[in-house]
Amino acid sequence: MTNQALNDYKNLSNNEFSTGVENVDFRQIFGSLRRRWKWVFAGVIFGSVWGVTKVWDLPDIYKGEFLIVMRKSDQQIGSAGQFSTGVLSKLAGMSSGGGADESNTEILILKSPSVLEPVFEVAKSMKSPEVAEGMTVQGWSRSVEVEKSEGTSVLIVSYLDQNKDHILPLSRLLSQTYQDYSNRSRNRELNNLISYLEEQISIMKPQAASSTAAAISYGFKHGLSLKDGMPIAGEVSGGGMPGEQMAGASRSIITSARIVGGSIENERSRLLQKVKSIELILKEINKDEEGAIYTSSKIFPLTQKESSFEELSRIDRELSAKLARFKENDPVIQRLRRERGAMIEFIKNETISLLRGELVMARAELEANDFPRGVINRHRDLTQKALRDESTLVTLRNQLSQFRLERARDATPWELISEPRVFNQPVAPRRSQMLAKNIFIGLIFGIAIALLIDLRTGRIFKREELENKIPFELLQRLPAQYPETWGTSIRLLVDGPLAKTGNGSVALIPVGDIPSDQLKSFETELRLALGKNRELIVSRDLLITRASSSQLLITSLGATKNHQLAILKAQLALQGNPIQGWVLLDSKLEP
Repeated sequence: MTNQALNDYKNLSNNEFSTGVENVDFRQIFGSLRRRWKWVFAGVIFGSVWGVTKVWDLPDIYKGEFLIVMRKSDQQIGSAGQFSTGVLSKLAGMSSGGGADESNTEILILKSPSVLEPVFEVAKSMKSPEVAEGMTVQGWSRSVEVEKSEGTSVLIVSYLDQNKDHILPLSRLLSQTYQDYSNRSRNRELNNLISYLEEQISIMKPQAASSTAAAISYGFKHGLSLKDGMPIAGEVSGGGMPGEQMAGASRSIITSARIVGGSIENERSRLLQKVKSIELILKEINKDEEGAIYTSSKIFPLTQKESSFEELSRIDRELSAKLARFKENDPVIQRLRRERGAMIEFIKNETISLLRGELVMARAELEANDFPRGVINRHRDLTQKALRDESTLVTLRNQLSQFRLERARDATPWELISEPRVFNQPVAPRRSQMLAKNIFIGLIFGIAIALLIDLRTGRIFKREELENKIPFELLQRLPAQYPETWGTSIRLLVDGPLAKTGNGSVALIPVGDIPSDQLKSFETELRLALGKNRELIVSRDLLITRASSSQLLITSLGATKNHQLAILKAQLALQGNPIQGWVLLDSKLEP
């Protein structure tokens, strides 16, 4: 028990401030400010005096303003250049920025010292020699404000100066400077683009001629056409169809195929599918009689022999009519069936002969299109390079013509949509706001000082914190401001907890700096309650109080510090005598 108490004392002494901070809440903060209100008030006074001193000698600043419409880059270049700007930017490796980035870039350029230099020189000449000597274009440029009206291309340009008479002429000069800048930027951009295009054309012209000659020569040498050098983009219809679609597809296979691109690969793919489809049709045509008729009917336009199918149709009609009157074994019926079978066999044989002929032709074409892979790849590379170079050269020439026309066209500068005007009242300094800001800073400073001072005292103003740190029972809470109401509570205390130890003496141990009048009032009431038969000892010295049969602690909010409680706990642990409990004089408690 003794060692634990000493450890508690050391921990509380080492962490006095941190413990106080951890247990602070808003009510405790407000209580601290209420107790240290003088420091808060001093902070407000300091901020007020500081603010008045700071804004007293500040000169008035006046403002001039005008509105100007900023054209976008495509409008500056003109209608002839709008179509080509994106293509040219890609060719030149330049990025065509978005609207927001472009606007921000223009604003930064307008505020740059290089653009404002002429206006600065005029403004400098208007100042006194003493002021002009310390002026720099970088510092003066902060007097110019350029803002973009949200959702529009309108720029709001403002100029600030202490001399109201200087604002209007300098604002007019500033607006003229910006208008001149808009055309200067346009002309410089067009000249740069034209120079770039002329340089690229001089490079691409011999390169395009050389690549075209190489592609044509290689194609002639190996018997390849221009379309054979184009990218692979072919589509062959009618191949690889199963079942009943086979016969329907045979006609399109034999007659034609839809080819897009016409490369060697597409042609070979078409021929391979054609050969495979014909072979499948030849295999299927012998399986059943009706299938052979259907397949032949789809191919008959190639034979130019419609009479065979007309004769077969006539036989079928006559057979159907005879079957209604004659039996199956009738000689007429048997004759018609023999004629029908012979006609079907004739049509099938004719179809097979036609398909075999088509198969021979397809295989021959396939063999004729069998070029080495290296030759095809080389021809394609040369052809595509020639096309790219020629296309680039044509594009560059078109762009050059358009930009030359654009340079010859007169362009109006940025439009000034409002004349420069001067505000009659100064726009700065805003003294009331500055004063309010300084008062607020002083208030915060005063609050910080008040809280810091209250925290450094280490006093405990919270009942819950006292209950946590005093390891004894809280016997009674008394309203500190109303001592006349204590009598009944003290009598109950004497007849209750203090009566358990008999009629021995009672020691009252004050903890912390209890107000003397409150302590005296409690002592008087307690003596009356104890009567003449029990002695009351009031002392902070535990050596004196240890002889008493009952010990009672008394404290009040704000009277006790953390380290005082730690010392008391350690001493009581060493003393070893029992403590009946403690009484709190609570200033927040109402009767």
